Amino acid sequence: MRLPRPIVRRTAALAFLAVLATSAVPAAAAASTTETYTLGGYEVYFGTDHAIFVGTGTGQDGLHELSGWYTSVFHSVVIDPTGIVTGGNAFLQRIDGVQISGDITGGGATQTAAGDNCTTQTYAITADLSGATRTDDPGAVGTAQLSATLTHYRSWFLGSCWVYSASVDGTITVAI
Repeated sequence: MRLPRPIVRRTAALAFLAVLATSAVPAAAAASTTETYTLGGYEVYFGTDHAIFVGTGTGQDGLHELSGWYTSVFHSVVIDPTGIVTGGNAFLQRIDGVQISGDITGGGATQTAAGDNCTTQTYAITADLSGATRTDDPGAVGTAQLSATLTHYRSWFLGSCWVYSASVDGTITVAI
């Protein structure tokens, strides 16, 4: 049985419009990935307004998210008992090859233990990162938030109290 020409034309036109309408609908925005990493490490350089830390970390998904990390932090000159994080950058390299990085845009340091008589001092550190990227999602840009405890280990030396080492433990949550 043969269909009349007007029905064939209408069916073809409707099919064409359906394809056109489907291609004109924008694709849904990609869902962001949020991950939290637990970090621990040491200060390897310090200056009056700059510090560099390195360490290791783990992600929520077990061994494939073992990582090494590096951060360069600029801060106000005085951080006793509070200070301001003014800038810097952070980089995390996961064992599976994924690299995550971002720019530190601000934050703060608040002393939580004064370390009387030249004992250990602790600080609560916060930092905000912008321009966060990851190599397994090219072109995607997000943010991150760091929350950590900075510990200054101190001792008397030649009549003065000196910081001889510093460690940091905390978490960073990345949303890209």
